[in-house]
Parts: sequence; C-alpha cells; structure tokens
Amino acid sequence: MISFLSNRIALWLHRHKAISEAEIPLYSYAAFLILYTLTPILPILCISILFHIPVLYSILFFFTFLPLRKYTGGFHFHSQIPCLITSTLIEGFFLYLSTLPVSGQTLLPLQAVSCLSLLVWSPVISNKRPLTKKEQRRCKRIAAALLAFFSGICYLLCAVGHTAVAAYTVYAILMTALLQYPAIIQKRVHGK
Repeated sequence: MISFLSNRIALWLHRHKAISEAEIPLYSYAAFLILYTLTPILPILCISILFHIPVLYSILFFFTFLPLRKYTGGFHFHSQIPCLITSTLIEGFFLYLSTLPVSGQTLLPLQAVSCLSLLVWSPVISNKRPLTKKEQRRCKRIAAALLAFFSGICYLLCAVGHTAVAAYTVYAILMTALLQYPAIIQKRVHGK
C-alpha cells in the first residue's frame, strides 16, 4: 500500500512537471521513506484523540518507542496489514496505561526492569534483515545511549513531580521490551 502511494506521488510530481522521468524512482523511494516513517504515528494520534491524551504526551510516547524499537529489534510481522492492526492495538493499550494514575515508586522500578531487559537482549535480530557483528555492537551501544537518555528524562520528570508525564516514556520503554519476547521465544523454540 505504501509502495503504491509512493509511486502515485512520484508520478503526480512528474505529471505536473516538478520532476523528470529519470527522477521518478528516486522520488518514489523518498516518498516511500516519508510515508513509512509517518505511518506508525497516525494510529497513535488517533488513539490520543480517542483517550483525550494531549498530543505532546503521545509524541513523547512515540519518539521514545520509535528509536528504541529501531535499535533493539523485536518481533515483526511479514505483512503490513497485520503489523498495522496489531501495532495499533498494542500502542493503544500502552497509551491507555499511560493515562492511569501511577506513583514514582511503581513507575521507576518498572522502567529500570524494562531497561535492563532491553540491555540484556538487544538487539533482537530479524530474520528479514540479519546484522553483522559490527552492526550488532553498534545497535547495542546506541540502544544503551538511548536508554540512558530516556531514563534520565524519566527520573527528572519524577523528581520534579511530573510522574504522569514520565509514564508515557516508561510505558513506551516497557512496550519495546515486551515486543522482544515473542521473537526471543520464537528463536528458542525453532533453535535459530
């Protein structure tokens, strides 16, 4: 679906003489990258509206989850439609959890356990795109840096009394950690 839209955008640009025929593949690829990146944020924004969550909190959730997911890996579907449906349901559940009152005494240990899990297991490598040892080490370093950064934000928010805002970061980290386990279990069962 994203490929189809990307091609249509490039053809539309060509039809309106904004790009040459030779540039169609390049612009189609650029449109694909933009649409592919933006597709996950649309369900989160819709869920935010449904649960009356401030947009900035949802963006905090999304931009905690997105880079962590990229560098820590986890379970992936082989098709876009089941991925979008399941992702939307999981994101909706964790966004909803983020709206519930929670204390720092509950939130910070949950965040610490989630970070520890991500540090131990990351990166969980997808069968679709295996990583070299060098890429694995790079992903692990970047994941550790991101977790340190997001942990700092969580602790700072809790320290100044904004535990409700910190919850969006903590639940995004927890969701990322939990999404690794189906892939880990699958690899253990199948011996890969």
